[in-house]
Amino acid sequence: MNNKIPKVSLFNVDEDVINTLSRAGFSTDHHKLNGKYHFKRDTGLLKQECSFSHDIPPDLHESDIVIIDTQDAPTLKHDEGFPFSLYFQRLPPHVDLMPFDIMQISQHVNSGSKKRCIIVFCNQSNAESYYLINEKLNNYAEFRSTTFNFGLYIRPVAKHGSRYNKPSDIRLSPLHQSIIKHSDGLTYNVIFEATNQKNVVLLTNESEETISLCRVEDNAFYIFLPDIKTKSELLLDLLTNILPDIPFLSEIFPDHGSFNWENDFSYISKEEKDIIIRSNEIDTQYENDKKTIAQELNKTREKTENQLLKNLLKETDDALVYAVQWFLSYIEFDNVQNPDEHVKDGEIFEEDLRIDGKDTTLLFEVKGIGGTSTDAQCSQISKIVLRNRKANPEHNFHGVYIVNNQRYKAPLLRSLPPFNEKQIEDAEIALRGMTYTYELFQVYHMIELGILKKEQVKEAFLKDGLLDFKHSLIKLPKPHEYTNHSVYSFDLGDTESILIKDADYIIICDNECHWHKLDILSMQVDKKNVTSINKGKVGIKVNTLIDKATGYYLLQH
Repeated sequence: MNNKIPKVSLFNVDEDVINTLSRAGFSTDHHKLNGKYHFKRDTGLLKQECSFSHDIPPDLHESDIVIIDTQDAPTLKHDEGFPFSLYFQRLPPHVDLMPFDIMQISQHVNSGSKKRCIIVFCNQSNAESYYLINEKLNNYAEFRSTTFNFGLYIRPVAKHGSRYNKPSDIRLSPLHQSIIKHSDGLTYNVIFEATNQKNVVLLTNESEETISLCRVEDNAFYIFLPDIKTKSELLLDLLTNILPDIPFLSEIFPDHGSFNWENDFSYISKEEKDIIIRSNEIDTQYENDKKTIAQELNKTREKTENQLLKNLLKETDDALVYAVQWFLSYIEFDNVQNPDEHVKDGEIFEEDLRIDGKDTTLLFEVKGIGGTSTDAQCSQISKIVLRNRKANPEHNFHGVYIVNNQRYKAPLLRSLPPFNEKQIEDAEIALRGMTYTYELFQVYHMIELGILKKEQVKEAFLKDGLLDFKHSLIKLPKPHEYTNHSVYSFDLGDTESILIKDADYIIICDNECHWHKLDILSMQVDKKNVTSINKGKVGIKVNTLIDKATGYYLLQH
């Protein structure tokens, strides 16, 4: 036999694995593994000796590569292998013989100083106790074995799933890359404890539990893999391209390899080396920049205002009330109170928020709901207003209903505004206001951009019906864009209803509902500069055109 060709012993693998590796020129021998033997009607019989067979060859210690698939298997017939007998004090319903076979394999691969690679597809994890009969001595030896009885501390636990995480390190080893390349459709049935420093984690599940690992132990390189659909393609890649380049295994594959060493610094020109060093420096700088940006992003997200703005869009109950209270304080309402904080057991809950003013007291009902508001929810604030008017008839009270509607949906997928025409009309008749938290979210950003003023937002809360915080914006028709000159061309028509001056601003809302405030740099009509225009076509030059704009407005100075 040509000793330069690795000897590959296959256990319990599918036919396509055998054919693929044989066609690739490997010296293969394939064997069966026992599965569970069911005693059926004999279950419960006392002091029984039972004969079985195993297919573990006595020359297994010569193998360079051992590949084991622990998928379910039938038990061997008596004439299919090497006989052995087990003693049972009482026959169980079944006995799992695969751990027995694994123990036989382990004894071979752990003997001597020969280097070898053991690859295991982990389809199950079982343990079994045996009483092995020694017919020569007329006695039996008791021992226990498991599906992964290789003398390693990896603590397998049965657990099923199909979702996995790739390692986060961008410099994945070729072994990682090969497994990931063939991982589509994998399932795992076993997880491992990988705390030992010798273990290299290859894949984890979404709970960060190890589902694939490798390690070197004594003279053996172990790879534990989940159940992979394309086993034959993966094994061919491992045996021809990946494992031969692992220094520990190189002597097993003298005639295989992918020549990865050809790019080692010892075998390249100085010019190549300098370029590689520069490339590595760029990678390092990229990683450092990414880390810095990630820290900056986390710090920004942790800002109080950003957390409260998100709470406006997703929360309910006290968390939502607190977020609205923060917003009202932000627009400089004084002394925004939360009366429910002081309600004792047995007392009636009143308005969620209250702002006492000299002329008017604002009362707020705040709700976070999974759907849209019912008529009763919209009108609840009116009852609270009437109770306050009855208690203090000389004072003016104004109610406002604020809802975080369909809060489990992304805001742009919600019904906006979240009220029907009748609900808005009823609010106007009842002299109460209504709005929604996504509107407050937008208003905050428009204030920060200088599009809206806090005072005008405060005044809007005193209005009836659906509150209009953007009444200062004048709707403009969709313009033609001259991208090379950053010019919007608006057709104002002949009605003279809109007056645009060069001191005004163009306000734009994009497809993500982000707002933009653009200075008017100049205006032209028929290629002549003008300072104001109220009809016809006008070209307005700005600093930059906004991509994917959905709304155009005029903000007068």
